[in-house]
Amino acid sequence: MNTISLGKKFKKKARLKIRELGDELMVMDAKGEKIHAFNETSARIWQWITPQTSLETLLDKVVEAYSVSRHQAKKDLIQVVTDMQKLGLLTEAK
Repeated sequence: MNTISLGKKFKKKARLKIRELGDELMVMDAKGEKIHAFNETSARIWQWITPQTSLETLLDKVVEAYSVSRHQAKKDLIQVVTDMQKLGLLTEAK
């Protein structure tokens, strides 16, 4: 598992196109070449991400929203954020 500090903050890349489809979210890159579908959990995490919100705060929200253990929520959150970074949708906020 990739280790990311819970103090880190991330921001969404500029010029992404967002469409909600029920509980899912579709994110399209600026050129419209790639479309990424997020399930309900990933969509909620995406919506909670702001440059001012640390992973620690996101972790608290995931635990509260889904009534899961902190350990499991941390593992899942880090995986989702890592995947979003690899897809080029997030960058680290400074």
